Order: sequence, then C-alpha cells, then structure tokens
Amino acid sequence: MDGNQFSNLYLGNFQPSEESAFLWELAKEYHERTESYDRTVCTGPIINDAIVPMNNFERSKTLMNAHKIRKEIYQRALDRGIEKNKVKKAIVNYLSTNPRINADLQTP
Repeated sequence: MDGNQFSNLYLGNFQPSEESAFLWELAKEYHERTESYDRTVCTGPIINDAIVPMNNFERSKTLMNAHKIRKEIYQRALDRGIEKNKVKKAIVNYLSTNPRINADLQTP
C-alpha cells in the first residue's frame, strides 16, 4: 500500500469518483430547479426551506415540472451510461447530505 492509498483509506482523504460527482451535481440541479419553479407557483408556507403547495392545482403544477426535470436529468445520466436508479438514489440522498437542508431539519 502506497502513501496515497493509506491516506485515502485511513485518513479520510476521500475523492469522489467522476460518476459520484456527476450524480451529486444532477441531484443538486434537480432540487434547485424544482424549488425555484415551486416558488413561482406555490402560495403556501415555507417549511424546511421549501415552499409548500396550497391546493391541488399548485401541487399538480409542481409535480408535472418535477417529472419533466427528472426526465431530462435521467436522460443526461443515461447518455453517460449511468442507470436511472442511481440518479433516483442521488436525488434522495442529496437531501440528507446537504448541510443547509440537514441543519433545517434538525431545528425544533
């Protein structure tokens, strides 16, 4: 084991793979784009730094937009040979690993 391998394994010098970094960027883009759109449509309260739809009309608009964005992102991942399930997992995991969102979730 050379010095770099030791550092990476035992000292936590983690460098994400190109695929992992790309998936994180896709997940970040998904959340930013959907939230940005939601803020133009929704009239509900902001909870955990995300706006909430007040009625079925707002909910349907936000869901249609989210579906459209997911479809675009899935295709970009597929173009790089990355499976749809990996993108789905990255989108879900982004919420738990984003420090700002995670801090908001911890607030009483």
